Amino acid sequence: MSLKSWIPRDTLEVELPITRDDFVEGFHRNVLIGEISTMSDFFEPFTSTQKELKGKLWGNEFKIKRLRRMFSPNQGLAVAHGKFKETMNGISVSMELTAFRGVIRFSHYMLFVFYALGIIAMIILSAADDTLRPALIALPFIVFHAVIFLVLFRFMMRRSVKKLKYELERELHYFTKTNNSTI
Repeated sequence: MSLKSWIPRDTLEVELPITRDDFVEGFHRNVLIGEISTMSDFFEPFTSTQKELKGKLWGNEFKIKRLRRMFSPNQGLAVAHGKFKETMNGISVSMELTAFRGVIRFSHYMLFVFYALGIIAMIILSAADDTLRPALIALPFIVFHAVIFLVLFRFMMRRSVKKLKYELERELHYFTKTNNSTI
């Protein structure tokens, strides 16, 4: 099993019967324009905007995510990076959604390092006492603990990606029907 298959990713392709200018105007009207980064994520719950999405638009590409709110910590994990192009019937929007970024990526790496150092230190200290019995007893518990934490992270990421995909499909659909909806 490769790392790419472990990371929850999804794609979304939508045909919208609107023009490019209408899409850009709706994006600027309904999305809080700002940088999507790890540092900006820390202060997002304290924003007082009525907009539900945060994103950035450049050229024919955009990046968008759900704003994090105070008591919804896992809501804003996933990010959609998309491109749009004009077609005969409107615009075609294609997005890739992922949640393996920023703090989650850092947490995965730190957990891996922590568990690896713990296992190595336990084996070295047990070998220094000429008995590996404590290491052999504790090793299954440490591996079990590591698997639980990594699986919990994966479930959080997968749920966040699925939820963002559903919400973006819904928001883009309503965006084409009314002028005052959120994108």
